[in-house]
Amino acid sequence: MGKQVPVVLSVGGWDPCGGAGLAADIKTFEANGVRGMGVCSAITSQVEDSFNSLKWVDSDLVQSQICTLLGNYHFDAVKFGIIESIDQLSRWIHILKKTNDSVNLVWDPVLKASAGHDFHARIDTGRFFDLIRQITLLTPNLHEAESLFGSTEPIAIQEIIRRNASCKVLLKGGHAGSHANDVLIDAEGITVIEGVRFINSNGKHGSGCVFSAAVCAALAKGASLSNACELAKRYTESFILSDDGLLGWHLFG
Repeated sequence: MGKQVPVVLSVGGWDPCGGAGLAADIKTFEANGVRGMGVCSAITSQVEDSFNSLKWVDSDLVQSQICTLLGNYHFDAVKFGIIESIDQLSRWIHILKKTNDSVNLVWDPVLKASAGHDFHARIDTGRFFDLIRQITLLTPNLHEAESLFGSTEPIAIQEIIRRNASCKVLLKGGHAGSHANDVLIDAEGITVIEGVRFINSNGKHGSGCVFSAAVCAALAKGASLSNACELAKRYTESFILSDDGLLGWHLFG
């Protein structure tokens, strides 16, 4: 019998064009050698360059989707995308950890769609820090880091983590302008993951989703956190270069 393939779950929004959210996550999971599954937390009407509407899925229905899957599958890692509330996310994490306390949990705290829609005007800071103590990795971009931590400076974020939480943070550098480096931050250290700024690229709708999903896949396969972030960085760069438009291709094999 061959080696069992890790199973990875995404809990996030449905993007009809497949560039972001659940569809992008599952493509990324399977392109990176794990079996991908998805639970829908919101239904959006969007394409790569415009956002029309969003409807949150009832929290009990989200929970039902998660529990139904847990009846059949063991998840090695779980990624969270857009969520309606911190309280709901905390409840879902509790359910997942009851079945596997060591499950890797990655939260991409999407506060705004790349096409322009704001999902959350404000995040309760106290509840936020309570929540991130329970997860493996938080993956904000610079705008999200400013909203969540009040800073985009790695040293300042590190000090906030030391005071308030034990979470590790991967600060995505895609919006940095002068570079495309990511920064892995925890209470003990700061590691720069160098990236390439592609001058002739338009960027890609959903690249943040792809990155966090690729981290999740690598963790499920047993990679260390730093190695998982490095592998995800390289996969995301290949995704950005895969097409001239705003929608990328997932390169299998």
